[in-house]
Amino acid sequence: MKKLFYAALSVVLSLALVLPVPQAGAAKNTSPDESKGYLWKLEKGKNTVYLLGSIHVATEEMYPLSSTIEKAFAESDKLVVEADIANVDAEQMAKYTLEKASYPEGETLKDHISPELYSQIQELLKSVGLPVNTFDPYEPWYIQMALTNLVGISEEYTKVEGIDQYFLNRAGKREILELEGVEFQIDYFDSMSPSFQEKLLYDSLNNPASGNDAQTLDTMALAWEYGDHERMLSVLNSASASSQAMTLYYQYLNDDRNVGMTEKIKSYLNDGSGDTYFVVAGSAHFLGDSSIVKLLEKDGYKLTRL
Repeated sequence: MKKLFYAALSVVLSLALVLPVPQAGAAKNTSPDESKGYLWKLEKGKNTVYLLGSIHVATEEMYPLSSTIEKAFAESDKLVVEADIANVDAEQMAKYTLEKASYPEGETLKDHISPELYSQIQELLKSVGLPVNTFDPYEPWYIQMALTNLVGISEEYTKVEGIDQYFLNRAGKREILELEGVEFQIDYFDSMSPSFQEKLLYDSLNNPASGNDAQTLDTMALAWEYGDHERMLSVLNSASASSQAMTLYYQYLNDDRNVGMTEKIKSYLNDGSGDTYFVVAGSAHFLGDSSIVKLLEKDGYKLTRL
């Protein structure tokens, strides 16, 4: 149980979407020599900000990254991530997450979701050899993330570091800043209403178009490798439009948070330090009509896609 908890915590800390179980090798056959990703540059005065839309996991085929990305990172004075998962106290954050994810004493999952959904979760737990009451102490938002690791992510996506971790491991003497931070992200998930959490958990188990199919992550990975803006956006839009609950979830997960992230990025441009900032956040935050890129352009900033 402890292993399952820490596995799920790792998903929370990287703020991954509800990821599918990838099919090993599906993306590597047509991978480019270098991954292009989604990189923008904007300047104000002597300040420069690079924005890299990342994907939180990676395969060996996603490396090396393009020379353009590496050059931008080499020029940077400060690294900015959604949450500094490399320097977090894992034990302390596990305790904090457990406090947020658990029901009050005397209450269990069975008291808060429909009998049909509870039975479905029990059957899933039984199918992977875990006690049927494994998830009883926890709220649906946490279970939704734990399911990713419960079923198991292909080894291909665990052999190498994810894109965010790649840059954190190479930060060197750079100052590491956070757009949000780990506690903020945990609190954010925990703030969803109980009824909405139940709908999302149901969708993650029963909605084939929610992005929980075996092909989705491979498609996202390949789109990132080629820097294929339209393909990545198509995957995200398809999952978002798959149900009313998912539409609201993606708005909550991405659009609403983009406003705060944009304000942080603007502060880096306007601090007069003359520094170069390298900002890494999930690709979904930079793509689409409500993205950080669009919000910056609306405020009069000129961005160059590299």
